[in-house]
Amino acid sequence: MRATLLRRVVRRAGVAALAAILVMTVSPSALARGKADLVVTAISDPPSTRVVGEGFTENVTIKNRSRKRRAPASTLTLYLSSDATKDAGDPAIGTTTVAPIRPRKSVSGPVHADIPGGTANGPYFVIACADSGNTVREKNETNNCTPSAVTTTVGTCVAGLNDTFATATTLTAGSAATNGGLCPGSADFYKMTLGTNQSVTVTVTPSPEPDIVLTSYDAGQNQLNQVDNNFRGQQEMITISAGAAGIYYVQVSQFDPDTAGSYTIAAQ
Repeated sequence: MRATLLRRVVRRAGVAALAAILVMTVSPSALARGKADLVVTAISDPPSTRVVGEGFTENVTIKNRSRKRRAPASTLTLYLSSDATKDAGDPAIGTTTVAPIRPRKSVSGPVHADIPGGTANGPYFVIACADSGNTVREKNETNNCTPSAVTTTVGTCVAGLNDTFATATTLTAGSAATNGGLCPGSADFYKMTLGTNQSVTVTVTPSPEPDIVLTSYDAGQNQLNQVDNNFRGQQEMITISAGAAGIYYVQVSQFDPDTAGSYTIAAQ
């Protein structure tokens, strides 16, 4: 009976009418079953503390829960939130492109984030949201976001007063090591008075975060040398050989401008 009715529709109204009938008879739940469904199934714990301007990396896993539909390429965004719920006031702190995901498959990877300027001090969750650009047609559009299990406490980094040649801290060869600290994007300057043909080696030992870069300058503030031989948390050394007596400078900075940390500096 039903087949006879469909044949009559095709004969009398054409294929277009038949297509319209078929669309109307497909249930919404059946249509939903044919869509992708992206969810964040895992997000790593953020570092316990960070300062404004400092960066970090989150490891995130996204799964396509659809049984049949492949999810096309999409965007994942990290947000900073004072609670565990994503809302319009939460700033984006990192984003990455996600490759297409086959049905019932997952992809994982690192996402870099930076604490934005103006962030108030206090604890914050990091929320990872799949399909943040809302470009993927999904079975469920409300399950894209997952918060971190713990918070990161944001503070303000106060740069040292020795951040210019004019305010450089005096460093004496053979004296005890001096403590220092770097804020994101900052640099510290030290000065030494050296005699003719005197050589001094400056050693900087950092905390785990900064990748230290050392730059030496002569009395006219002309660059002499720059050293970045190692990686984050590793010691760096630079040698200054004074051709003429005078004041020489060493600048302590970091390769990654969104890092912060402490260090000790000594000259021998």
